[in-house]
Amino acid sequence: MLSLACIILCSAVLAIIAGCFPQSPLSSYTMSDISYGPDKENTMDISLPGGRTEASPVIILIHGGAWTGGDKSDFSFLRGYFSGRGFASFSVNYRLAGIKGTGLRNILEDMDYVIAFVKERSSHWRYSQDTIFLAGHSAGGHIALLYAFSRAPEGAIHGVVSYCGLFDLTDPDLELFLSRLDGNDPATTKKPFDRIGFVAGEDRKTRIAYSPQFITRNIPVLLFCGKMDDIIPWQQSENLHKKMQERGFDSTLYVYPDMGHDITPYYGKIMKITEQWLRERI
Repeated sequence: MLSLACIILCSAVLAIIAGCFPQSPLSSYTMSDISYGPDKENTMDISLPGGRTEASPVIILIHGGAWTGGDKSDFSFLRGYFSGRGFASFSVNYRLAGIKGTGLRNILEDMDYVIAFVKERSSHWRYSQDTIFLAGHSAGGHIALLYAFSRAPEGAIHGVVSYCGLFDLTDPDLELFLSRLDGNDPATTKKPFDRIGFVAGEDRKTRIAYSPQFITRNIPVLLFCGKMDDIIPWQQSENLHKKMQERGFDSTLYVYPDMGHDITPYYGKIMKITEQWLRERI
């Protein structure tokens, strides 16, 4: 029977031998409908890149849908795109606005859960817990910027990418655009649906509090917009960019004269720009 001393010695020798050989690189891995918070809508899809290390950057993708619709599956292709380029990629669902005045409050709370979950799992799934980027389209761009500017702990977010996002909930043009989206007919006597009031609140003070345009923070921002956008005024991106530059913050803006709310016509070019921008800030 082996003595305790002999067992300890053998274990130490085996550990030394194992340390002499490089570990096999981790394989790519995809998971779906992973719960990150207490609500049934708090789920995410995850694509982890092959060969990842504790330094692999993270990108969290936030879908659009005017705060009341959309799904994490909208970003399935983009999640795979970034995972294939070495990013641990997460596309998230959040509580869609369903009760007047509570939508954005709940969504920001869900983003707290997202960031906490991603950081907590970093050592287990092996990626960086410090190099985290947010990206979103339309309302997702708004959520990404709003969270980064108003809620995220200092240093938690490395940068934010917005595709055709919105940033000023007090803008009359935005109200007009969203009114068209909701099919409001000014010729009828029926009271139009106030989408911004529904998700944020009706008073101006609350709308300002939920507008990245009035908050701004020294977090790098990459903005894309199209002048043919008939859902979100493209000037929302331009105005935020100007505000960021005035304050000496890192902001990059791309405006496409013939692009609308759908970035598909410039998808390849936009993804290459996005990837380069992210890598320059890792």
